[in-house]
Amino acid sequence: MAGSGSNRPGARFMRLACLTSARVKLKDLIGEQWAMYKIKGMSYREARIKFQNGDRVVQITNSRIPPNRQTTIPLVLITMLGIVACGMSDAKAASTSTEQLRYRVQHSVFGNIGTYTNAVQSVGDTTTVRTTAHFLVTMLGVGLHREDAERTERWQGGRLMSFFGITKKNDMTMEVKGEASGENFVITSPLGTFTAPATVQPANPWSTKCLNSTTMMRVDNGKLEKVRVAGGTETSVTIEGSTIPARQYEIDGATRYKVWFDLHKVPIMFVIDDDSGKVTFTLEK
Repeated sequence: MAGSGSNRPGARFMRLACLTSARVKLKDLIGEQWAMYKIKGMSYREARIKFQNGDRVVQITNSRIPPNRQTTIPLVLITMLGIVACGMSDAKAASTSTEQLRYRVQHSVFGNIGTYTNAVQSVGDTTTVRTTAHFLVTMLGVGLHREDAERTERWQGGRLMSFFGITKKNDMTMEVKGEASGENFVITSPLGTFTAPATVQPANPWSTKCLNSTTMMRVDNGKLEKVRVAGGTETSVTIEGSTIPARQYEIDGATRYKVWFDLHKVPIMFVIDDDSGKVTFTLEK
């Protein structure tokens, strides 16, 4: 309508087909610098966004001016920045992995005695292993031995940085702590303080890392054992009727261990041979 205020450039509106529930100012998106926008074939400075009846609208507060390349922020650039940010987020998520290894535990004399679980979480080059163990040895319905444990290992770049474990055997509780210190790993427990080389491995075969050292730490009391690792022979393991190709390793020290890793280097079975008999840990499907 001639003479009406609706034809003035400062009062011109264009409705966008988009609903939102929040008030957003354009300068909140791009700082104090105003963007150049093309609306209906014309370029304007100071395009503001406001809301009317829940609809987002763009208000032009200045008259048409020629584009200024220094103040123009192409929408495609904002889109590309969003894509890059999403890609960085996806890469971070891809570097995080979690695996739970739960074992059924059988004693050669007393049969089924409980479960043993390693929860392994890796973020970049940092890995945390949380171990829980619940054992109950019975004979003729009478409990002979009960053992419960909670332990945490923290690794970085393939090196053990810290260890904390609480093991309760019947009425006795033992706490073991360990921290990396320079070229050593220092362990404290009720049995004393032990200094191990930085390459020490806890007696917990959650990965092939357990094969990379000649010093092993007992996870229940913190004592150190000199060990020799041999094997790597190709073989197979039968679990719940399925035959799984694997490699077998022997770790010999004061206590003797055998470990079987599948083709993906997952420990699918290990055996501890001590004075009471053989204890077999078999990965559950």
